[in-house]
Amino acid sequence: MGIIYRITCTTNNKFYIGSTVNKAQRWARHRKQLRDGTHPNKHMAAAWAKYGEAAFVFEVLEDVAEPAELFAAEQKYLDEHAGKEYCFNWALYAGAPMRGKFGPEASNYGRVFGPETRAKLSAATSGVNHRNWGKQLSEEIKQKIRESNLRYPHKERKHTPEAIAKIAAASTGRPVSEETRAKRSAALKGREISLDQRLRISKTLSGAGNFWYGKERPDSFKEKIRKAVEVTLPSGEVQRHASIQALREATGLKAPTINRALKSGQALTKGAFKGWAFKYA
Repeated sequence: MGIIYRITCTTNNKFYIGSTVNKAQRWARHRKQLRDGTHPNKHMAAAWAKYGEAAFVFEVLEDVAEPAELFAAEQKYLDEHAGKEYCFNWALYAGAPMRGKFGPEASNYGRVFGPETRAKLSAATSGVNHRNWGKQLSEEIKQKIRESNLRYPHKERKHTPEAIAKIAAASTGRPVSEETRAKRSAALKGREISLDQRLRISKTLSGAGNFWYGKERPDSFKEKIRKAVEVTLPSGEVQRHASIQALREATGLKAPTINRALKSGQALTKGAFKGWAFKYA
């Protein structure tokens, strides 16, 4: 059993909305943080310091039978009140108060956690310590979660150019173990790509979506594609073609297929040309 609660400052009638599965513990924690001046909600902390502890009352607004439904229930109240002048809540999303908060607005901005602290945080929220460990969600709850995700989709957030550059820099040159490569290969083998997805991929790579659209190829690239290519058949026979274009005209193979085979050095694994290997002469 969980609850949706409200903490109200009776002097100015402003209130704070929250959810919990332990009423006494949560109210005690709020009071301790407010007394110590460490409460994350600075608006309520300021009112507590100004009007005193006696001005605040704790009350239950709603009983929630399933703990997994708490965030969805809390979200209804946040949608109506959060961010309003009379409400202490500034976070707009239940269960994810930092969503949409960046830089100095984020509570941990500028903090660097050491290895020991990272390990403690991981242990406290992993395995049997995770709040949903061993729980089976009903279809009704799953549907509510789906609806909530559609209403507040993560894809609405766009990375800034600076963030994209940082992600690219962090990923460039990152070593990938053979085990990881094998897992990726196994996950992709046999996967069927729908016609709709194929059409979207084609549209993305064609016309203005193509990286080279409207650009002039550098001389180094032109020299590369004009190199002779040797093809080794499964029988061991070796064929020589004057260029990639000549190879395409002779076999009907697509340029991406040939380029991938030349880059990887691996023979083709399926299709009419299975077992064919390519390399520059």
